[in-house]
Amino acid sequence: MPAALTEPAIRCYIAGPMTGMPDYNHEAFAVAAFGLRRLGLEVVSPAELHADTDKTRAHYMSIDVHALLTTHMVAALPGWESSQGALLEVDLAEQTGRPVMCITGRTMDAWREAIRRSPPGAGGS
Repeated sequence: MPAALTEPAIRCYIAGPMTGMPDYNHEAFAVAAFGLRRLGLEVVSPAELHADTDKTRAHYMSIDVHALLTTHMVAALPGWESSQGALLEVDLAEQTGRPVMCITGRTMDAWREAIRRSPPGAGGS
């Protein structure tokens, strides 16, 4: 009997402001990752790619651009329009035919509430 075929997961890169944000905006990236994973997407988050913060911006951007190119789509956090890095990532996504989904502040608030209501250990934080 042949093995069951499964659809490969859709990989989604999160683009958003980091530079100049408190804690590099990790809370917003974590909330978005939570929500996108609940939608069944495989998430690639720059906030999860970098364990350290002592390298140059160019170092992190080169890693992020490479990571973005391994995904199928991009989800842009609120405020992405004011971030040079996120602008580059969204432009790269569009130039390479990847759809871009803009996450609204209202959606982020709903995901924060879902995290707050999640039982401990349920992936909420």
